[in-house]
Amino acid sequence: MWNTVCKNVFWILLSAFALVLPTTSPNAGANITPWMVLALFLWWITGRVAGLCHKQRCKAARSHIILILLFMFLYTAYIYGMLISSGKNVNDWFQKLPFVLLPCALLIPMVDYMDEKKWICFKLTYAIACVLSLLMCILHAYIGELSHFHFYNYYYSTLTGWLRHPAYLSMMYTMAIIFMVDLLYNKELSIKVKVMIHIINVFLSIGVVLSGSRAGILAFIVILFLYFVYVSCFERYHIKQWILSTLIPVMCFCISFLLLPRQQNRVIVTQSVVTNELSQRYHKSSPKDARVQAWQAAWSIGKQYFPKGVGIADFQQEQQNFYRQHQYWVSAKKDLNAHNQYLQALASMGLPGILALMGWLSYIMYIGVKSRNEVLCLFGVLIMINFMFESMLERQDGIMFAVFFTCVLMMEVSDKKTDHENSNHSRGKAPIC
Repeated sequence: MWNTVCKNVFWILLSAFALVLPTTSPNAGANITPWMVLALFLWWITGRVAGLCHKQRCKAARSHIILILLFMFLYTAYIYGMLISSGKNVNDWFQKLPFVLLPCALLIPMVDYMDEKKWICFKLTYAIACVLSLLMCILHAYIGELSHFHFYNYYYSTLTGWLRHPAYLSMMYTMAIIFMVDLLYNKELSIKVKVMIHIINVFLSIGVVLSGSRAGILAFIVILFLYFVYVSCFERYHIKQWILSTLIPVMCFCISFLLLPRQQNRVIVTQSVVTNELSQRYHKSSPKDARVQAWQAAWSIGKQYFPKGVGIADFQQEQQNFYRQHQYWVSAKKDLNAHNQYLQALASMGLPGILALMGWLSYIMYIGVKSRNEVLCLFGVLIMINFMFESMLERQDGIMFAVFFTCVLMMEVSDKKTDHENSNHSRGKAPIC
């Protein structure tokens, strides 16, 4: 009985986290995700103290020790980056705590994880939460633009960052689309549920365009292309189903993209910026795009202070000095960070930081390929693309998303492996211990 109660409480907390992750934010006056991390961790501690551990699951959880150690290594690298800084910020210590708390609470549970039905409910909960966040942004934009009647323009250009950073919203929407496309392969789902999934995909594909994130749009295209390659190579019998499941969101994405006014279309603007940058590089003039300036500054600082790094607190000041020295006044005024997690880690934490980051990402891809879990692989690609354009782990939103779904997807891989082993035992295919 206690095992059932603990299992249900764990599932409720996990689903609640998936619900609040896209819908709450400090920008909207509510940030519940840190409290959800604390609730999960306290529930784990309570279960361990009360002796409610599930022995079989604890043995299976040993396979996650490597990932937990990698997260510990990354957190240690952040501590190292804070200690070598001339200035200390106590808030940074707490901001990075999810690197420790979430893996412990999720990867070393005291009960069995979840059965297939609960996993489906969890993914649908998260996708519905993403749709709710999109509707909240649309409603906020509509109320703010009642008198001008240029809603589409106004929403796209000014209010996409109301709930949280547009790149993070787009990343969350794309993750939900990955879940939904994967669920469409489940033959046990009813027609009503599959219709709901198609509707969700329509909203979220439009949301990716409305977010205005160039990295988000790039990630969306790359993810669907890689999914197509996977299905074509390993599941050719699903190729027609894949086309049908992605045709509607792709069409909505293309229509929304084409409806954007040319001056508001950041992809077209970026294309012209890249052309100008190449021309300026040929003439040896300074880059005008702020993100390119940030990359240039971070790379220069990373090379200068390699391998020890400059320190997390000192990195921003060094970047400011670089902006002023090269007369990048717009970047200096905005106080831009590296806008690239790899460069940020290299410059601020040196060799330990970049090794910890690449170790985590490499392990995700290794487990995904080894277990033939396309969702885990696509999640790895998704965060790696976003790491190229945003310093995601410098914001708690980015930390929560990346760490939470890494742990959740590793849990699902373990569940599928356990189900397969149990099935083999029942058929007499596995040895009896």
